[in-house]
Amino acid sequence: MKDQSALNHALDQLCILEPKCRAILGSLGYPPPRVYSPGFHSLANIIISQQLSTHAATAIATRFSKLVCGVGVHEVATMPETSLREIGLSKQKIAYLQALSDAVAKGELDFDTLPSLGDIAAIKALSAVKGIGTWTAEIYLMFAEQRQDIWPAADLALQVAVGALYSLDQRPTAAHTRELTAHWSPFRSAGAILMWHLYANLQR
Repeated sequence: MKDQSALNHALDQLCILEPKCRAILGSLGYPPPRVYSPGFHSLANIIISQQLSTHAATAIATRFSKLVCGVGVHEVATMPETSLREIGLSKQKIAYLQALSDAVAKGELDFDTLPSLGDIAAIKALSAVKGIGTWTAEIYLMFAEQRQDIWPAADLALQVAVGALYSLDQRPTAAHTRELTAHWSPFRSAGAILMWHLYANLQR
């Protein structure tokens, strides 16, 4: 899914497995791909963006990137909290970013070897770092490593969109969405992108 053509192909394959998705493409068109560069900065940006508006997250991530470029990734772990608070980071996110920096510096998290791990093992390796939950790990693997069959079931927007797709009376649970989309494999990452596309239009 590294470009529009690849994503479109994956979505076309998904529509064979789930014909209901074809109607979404027909009415809303194909969503754009989401491609992040693998490594510390992308994972840090995902952490920063949690529970923030896109505008606020982008502003803080930009300031954080400039700060890190000046000192190096490994130095974030020992950077004074005041320096990180000044760019808009909360105390909790500072702890998470410093834990990430420390894990990378110590070799506990190796972005170069991560692609060699299977999905479950990669999620486990990422989630071993303080502040990185399953959702954060899944988003990183989807967009930084372009893994094809990731389904971030805990994402509320996905739950709402899946509920709309299947005309459910109430928002399905994370576990229920996994059941409902199991037959989307091995194109669940493309399916997630399509569901976010649907969700965005449901909010208009």
